[in-house]
Amino acid sequence: MKIMIFSIGLSLLILTGCQTDRQRYNIQDPEPVTLPEGLMPADKAVSPEFGRGYAGEMVSMYFGPKKDLLQTDPALTFHMLALFEYLTNELQHYAAGVAPYQMVELIDARNELREVIGLPKDISANDAINQLYSMSKFMVLASSQKTVEESEEITTRRKIIGKYKAQITLLLKKIKSKQDARQEKLVGEKK
Repeated sequence: MKIMIFSIGLSLLILTGCQTDRQRYNIQDPEPVTLPEGLMPADKAVSPEFGRGYAGEMVSMYFGPKKDLLQTDPALTFHMLALFEYLTNELQHYAAGVAPYQMVELIDARNELREVIGLPKDISANDAINQLYSMSKFMVLASSQKTVEESEEITTRRKIIGKYKAQITLLLKKIKSKQDARQEKLVGEKK
C-alpha cells in the first residue's frame, strides 16, 4: 500500500514538475508582426531588442509621468496603445526575460484595454497594432484639417436664413396656439 501511494505521488510530482511556468500559465510565443510604417523610428525597428526597448520607454513614459497628455491628444493615445500591443506581444518571447506571472498580468491588462476600446478579444496582435496605429494616423489627419473661411456672401446668406428660420418658428408657434385654442373651444362646446 505504501509503495502504491509513493508511486502515485512520484508520478504526480514528475507530471507536474515537468511543466515550465510558461506552459503552466499558458503563455504563447509572440505572433509574427508586420509593423506599420511610422509606428517606430526606422532605426528602432531593426531588431526585436531595440523595438522592445523603444516601445517600453514610450509606453512607460506616456502611461506614467506624461499620462495627462493622453487625455488631450487622441492621436497620441492610439499610438501608445499600438506600441503597448506590440510590447505585450514581443515580451511573450522567452528571451525577453519577463517572469510568467508578470506576463499574465500584462496580457490581462492588454485584454481589458482591447475590451474598453472595442477590439475583438480574438484579434491578432498584428491586426490590433495596425488598427490602433491607423486610428492614430486618422486622428492626426482629422485634427490637422483647417477650417475654411466663409466669404461675406455666404455669411450674409447664413444670416438671412437664420432670420427666416426665426420667423417660420414664430409662425408655427402662432398656428399651434390657434389650433390649441380651437381644440379647447371644441372640447368646451361638447361638454
